[in-house]
Amino acid sequence: MHIGSEIAGALCLLLLVAGMMVQAIGRVISNGAGGVSAVDAGDRALSWVLIAGAVLAIALGTRWGHPVWRGLAAWALLLGVVCRSRGRQAAGWIAVPCFLGILVVPFREQLLLALSYPLRLSATWLSVRVLGLVGVEVSHTLTTIHLSGLDMAITDACSGIRQLEAILLIAFVLVQLFPRRLLWKVFHFFSLLPAIIAANAIRLFATVLLFKSIGDGVLVGHWHNGLGLLQVILCIAFLFLAGFAFPESSTPKEPQR
Repeated sequence: MHIGSEIAGALCLLLLVAGMMVQAIGRVISNGAGGVSAVDAGDRALSWVLIAGAVLAIALGTRWGHPVWRGLAAWALLLGVVCRSRGRQAAGWIAVPCFLGILVVPFREQLLLALSYPLRLSATWLSVRVLGLVGVEVSHTLTTIHLSGLDMAITDACSGIRQLEAILLIAFVLVQLFPRRLLWKVFHFFSLLPAIIAANAIRLFATVLLFKSIGDGVLVGHWHNGLGLLQVILCIAFLFLAGFAFPESSTPKEPQR
């Protein structure tokens, strides 16, 4: 299965949601097993706020007719029920995987298209600056690179958007390998954003240099697929190295006898 295919991308996203949900449910269960899942007045108040938000989303969905309102209503209602029965901490744990499953998965195509242009624009700007530093005469207009009288448009296929879901899944698994607190794991995961931009810029940098040598052939076939694989490897490598910048969980020392 090709890593950039639609089926592979959707499967990676579903696996990511499933992994996050299993982890969140495990935290909810372990928290309840520890006897600290009592619901207080704040939890009940927040649950009513969430349920009211769900009703408002249903009303707005009836008025405007966009399916995203139904998704927001289902998400808020689910969080409200969990908050009422298990507390706001449990609702917070499942909020992100439920949001991804209810609101991101059904609209993944639209979201990928929306993310594609910022990725292309940032990577184009960065790669052109680096090429200028090494003496290559190059300029750009938005996402089009001008090189020695030739114009190379950075399309969706060159933006790395097709590998994004696979990268997110690999990043989620990689972050779990580092023993640290949940907050630091979240920060580590979000360091994926600069890693993606840097890896994409390096890919475009290599593409432009190869384009000068072999022409349009670098934009299709094995060259194009190989550069896409290089981007994934670089991105994961950057994320792995970033992991050493965050503190790991300290294990209590055994008392000396």
